[in-house]
Amino acid sequence: MVLLEDLSDPVPANRVVAATGSGAASAARYYIIQRGDTLYGLARRFYGNSSMWRAIARANRTVIQNPNQIPAGARIVLPIR
Repeated sequence: MVLLEDLSDPVPANRVVAATGSGAASAARYYIIQRGDTLYGLARRFYGNSSMWRAIARANRTVIQNPNQIPAGARIVLPIR
């Protein structure tokens, strides 16, 4: 797996990375939670649909136990639609 900065997002490159591998199924993006972030806001920013917060929460069950309290500094997966 190779980590690459995702320069297509308006989010600073040091907070979003893309992992690439052989095949589209292995591609994923990761995000470093910043203080003040919400799953609702991240879903709106990355997917254009705030209701996608549930998909982010499901993909990160080991990191996010309570969707209302996401830990700053944690690395989460941004699931592929």
